[in-house]
Amino acid sequence: MRAITPAAASVLQGRTVPMAVLVDMDLTAPLRVTTWHRPLDWAGATYLAAGSLGQIDATDETTEQARPLRFSLSGLPSAQVS
Repeated sequence: MRAITPAAASVLQGRTVPMAVLVDMDLTAPLRVTTWHRPLDWAGATYLAAGSLGQIDATDETTEQARPLRFSLSGLPSAQVS
């Protein structure tokens, strides 16, 4: 079980829980993106806003085996493509 900070516990008990996924890819040049609607600074790094242009497929977490993750970025929202 993972421990959470008192501040995080307070937010989780609130009426709505804001959530953003942060992805840090250690490529030739580091790529950091977030699902948030604007850039986020976390632990000294800035995560670029992918918002609705990015997607992370669902996966499960296990202690037995590493599971692959699939990320995708689209150029335009499909509603704007004719």
